[in-house]
Amino acid sequence: MIAVPVEPRRWPRRRWGSSILLVLVLQALLIFLLEDRSRPGPRRPDFAPQIQLSANAPADLFALYNPTLFALPQREAFSGDGWLKRIPALEFSPADWSEPPRWLPLSADQLGAGFEDFLRASSSPPFPTLVAVEPDLYTPVLFPTQPVSTASTLRIEGDLAGRRLLSGPALPVWTNTDVLTNTVVQLLVDEQGNTFSAVLLLRSGLAEADAYALDTARTARFNAVAPAGPGQAEAPVPALTPGRMIFRWQTRFAKSTNSPPVVP
Repeated sequence: MIAVPVEPRRWPRRRWGSSILLVLVLQALLIFLLEDRSRPGPRRPDFAPQIQLSANAPADLFALYNPTLFALPQREAFSGDGWLKRIPALEFSPADWSEPPRWLPLSADQLGAGFEDFLRASSSPPFPTLVAVEPDLYTPVLFPTQPVSTASTLRIEGDLAGRRLLSGPALPVWTNTDVLTNTVVQLLVDEQGNTFSAVLLLRSGLAEADAYALDTARTARFNAVAPAGPGQAEAPVPALTPGRMIFRWQTRFAKSTNSPPVVP
């Protein structure tokens, strides 16, 4: 037969709560019953010496009750005899005197001098006489002037500016109703001086002038930078020199063909 151990049964929470509440009530009851409710009597003061001033005491002793006796300088303090009572009072006695009047001397010859000076200072100035002055003649300085260009010009920029243009075209003057701007053409020139490529970059405002500039750039010839001949070896790829040709056009204004308006 095997004995099975019996575990003790645990208290529930309600039983624990009631037990704690009962203990608290018992502690409060014991404090209330064992409390000392007797009132304490008045405590007797301990024995201490007392000092009282008699009615016949000198008046200087009553100054000890002044709270500012040692804080502020005053005649009743210990410094009163040192520098407050021994300083003599200063007496001011202003001098009362007078002087007899002394008149300023005045000469009889100078009685009208002040009036004369006043008239001289306040008199109006005389009117100046108008004199006709002839102006000085001089020759104006003439600055040198540059002659005004009347023909169209060509300018080469970029790396191509270092090469000489062999064929200098004669650029015309265009007739238009408005001023033409510059025509800019981008060029690529090979070693022999021939134009490899010509592209129009900037237009002038006149199609005929732009076409003329593009044709001039395509047919332009520059000096060669490499020797050429039957004895020279063929180069695989010719080197190209970039540059720009800028055509600056001169404009001749066209006459207006519009008839004047008819006034009714």
